[in-house]
Amino acid sequence: MGTIIVDIVELNFLQQVLNGLASQAATSSRIDTAKLAVAGHSRGGKLAALQLAGSYVSPPPMAAYLVDPIDNTMFSPEGSTYPSVAKALAAAVPLRKAGISGAGISSSCNPAGTNYPRFYDALATGSWLTVLPQSTHVAFTSSLAGLLGFCGFGRTSSSETIAITAAAMTGWMQSNVRGTAVPAQLTSYLNSKVQAGTITFAVKP
Repeated sequence: MGTIIVDIVELNFLQQVLNGLASQAATSSRIDTAKLAVAGHSRGGKLAALQLAGSYVSPPPMAAYLVDPIDNTMFSPEGSTYPSVAKALAAAVPLRKAGISGAGISSSCNPAGTNYPRFYDALATGSWLTVLPQSTHVAFTSSLAGLLGFCGFGRTSSSETIAITAAAMTGWMQSNVRGTAVPAQLTSYLNSKVQAGTITFAVKP
């Protein structure tokens, strides 16, 4: 196995990528870093949330969507190299808001106490939470089939989990990056999933 890059190092990569794009004639005039948005699944969701909460990139992201994010676990215990995102979000001024999709089935892949509720509790009013009660942590990806048994089993397929998450993420980014209304087609689709019991949806009061 290769070496895992710790959070505090990986958090610097985004600024390096943006600097690289800004230094290239072919891309420098085509990017608008004032409209930066981040998203990620699992530990990637944690890194996206830390980018949203912290000062790792300038200007900071204006939006984030977290896909079944995971905070510190036994494999990445809280410390100087693995900061707690829940603490970072709670300390952010002003509090940040984000969209989240969470798996209703927890396992050693997304242990209770480290998974999406920990993030949602630290977010600001207006944050979205879409929970898929019969989705597992790996249902949000089509590339981790080997972990299906390890991460549990649910009735909602990976393809449906991904489609629902893509719709919710698109709606969140449309509203928070472009500043426009969520398309009626997306709203109708997500409402149909709520009515079918495939998801629950909440906006943080």
